[in-house]
Amino acid sequence: RALGLSLMSVVMLLTLASILWLWLYRREPVVASSPLICKYIILLGTIVFSSAIFALSFDEGAGWSTNALDTACKSVPWLIFSGHFITYASALAKIRFYLPDKPPHSRLLLVVMMITAEAYFALLLAWTLADPLRWERQVTNDMTGKSQGACNSGGVE
Repeated sequence: RALGLSLMSVVMLLTLASILWLWLYRREPVVASSPLICKYIILLGTIVFSSAIFALSFDEGAGWSTNALDTACKSVPWLIFSGHFITYASALAKIRFYLPDKPPHSRLLLVVMMITAEAYFALLLAWTLADPLRWERQVTNDMTGKSQGACNSGGVE
C-alpha cells in the first residue's frame, strides 16, 4: 500500500509541478505555441487516471467497511477510463489547433469527442450495472487462515 500511494503521490506532485511550470512560462514562445488549456486538461487527465491507485490501496485493515471497499472498486474503471478520455480528448483537440482553420473540422472534432464520451459513458454504465467490481476476500491457506482481498467481477453469465 505504501509503495502504491507513494508512487501516486509522485505522479500527482510532478503533474502539479508541471501545471505550475506551464503557468510560470506561459508567455514563452515554446509554451504559447499551442493552446495552454489543452496542456492543463492533459495534466488533469493524468491526475484523474493516477487517482485510481488510491481506490485500490485499501482493505479492511485500514478501517474501511465492505461497502466502502465495494464503492472504491466500482470507482476504479470510472477513474481509469475518465482519465484516459480527458487526456486523449484534449490531445485530439490540441491536434485540431494545427489543422487549417475551417469550421467543419472543429465541428467534426466536437462530434467525434461527444460520440466517444457517450460511448465511454454507456460502456462504463453498462459494466457498472451488469457486472460491477466488488470487494472480495478469499482464504488462500485454510490452515493458517491467510487471506487475500481484491476487486473482482463475477463475470456475466
